[in-house]
Amino acid sequence: MFRWELDDLSINSPRSQVNFGTIERQALYYVQEHPKIDRIAEIWVSGTADNRFDVYFDSNSASHQVVARVDGVGNVLRISDGEATVGSFFDTLKSLHYSLLSGATGILIIALSGIFLSANIVVGWILLRRRAKSSRVPKVPIRGRQRLLYWHRQIGTLVAIPLLLIVGAGVVLSVQELWPAKSSSLAQQTSLPCPAHCESDIGLASAISIAIETAGQASFSGAKYPDDEKNFYEVRLRMQQEHLRVYGRSTVFVNAANGTVLAFENATQSSLARRALDAVYPLHTGQMFGVVGRVVSVLVAVAALTIVAIGFALWLRDRWQRAKPFGRDVTLYPSSSCCQDHV
Repeated sequence: MFRWELDDLSINSPRSQVNFGTIERQALYYVQEHPKIDRIAEIWVSGTADNRFDVYFDSNSASHQVVARVDGVGNVLRISDGEATVGSFFDTLKSLHYSLLSGATGILIIALSGIFLSANIVVGWILLRRRAKSSRVPKVPIRGRQRLLYWHRQIGTLVAIPLLLIVGAGVVLSVQELWPAKSSSLAQQTSLPCPAHCESDIGLASAISIAIETAGQASFSGAKYPDDEKNFYEVRLRMQQEHLRVYGRSTVFVNAANGTVLAFENATQSSLARRALDAVYPLHTGQMFGVVGRVVSVLVAVAALTIVAIGFALWLRDRWQRAKPFGRDVTLYPSSSCCQDHV
């Protein structure tokens, strides 16, 4: 929930004013100096730091992307190339959480696990509610198995609803990743194929400036560069009216040749279904409710891990009890003294 802040704290470098023109020149120089790099693909704000950015480069020798964390003037702070990664611990954790580092197979496993977990939460919550209605409020047992069972039920009752929302949102995100929605009709209409390799004329800084001027009250989130199939910048912005989230969902399509605005998708004016889907990610991470929501999400995650730990402890305790012959309180005697009266 706070990986963006922790990731930025792991990089010790002074802050600098943002100059997108300088960032682009530095990135282009990096492309020229590294033969494995084909082109600049995307640039995104690095989480919560407005003056640090992640620049994604397409590699012509591998399927992975090279990612450079840069400051506001393009100085490289960290490089992650898929082979030798420096400081990308949080990126690895993110990939593990998204796909178990296994691509589409891992995403499918996570989706199915989320569905199974959601079903367990619903059934468990229903059983706990029925039990609560049919019995008096239980006192906290002093010790033993009943105490563990008591806390397992109490914590489960407390976090069942928020945990179900978080897990359910995660399932929806996994499904979206496996079966992405069709491209925007506006994006399809603005697709301008190039006869040869697309050469952008206006540059990144101008494209961002035009996009923000078009949208009005908005902040920059990221941008996708032109490629061989389309000659326009796809600039992502976060409008002031959007949900509290790191990356906005509003998009401005800017012609790379002359700076013409081809289309503007305002997330705050999209359909109800589109806005519901856009709200899934900030709901999953707690960003929808600001810092308080993210803190609550962390507490819910800790509570879920506590429930798992208590459940595992109960399973071990029951297994240990079943393994003891004749129960816990029965004393076994040596065979030499057994049944002497019947000899």
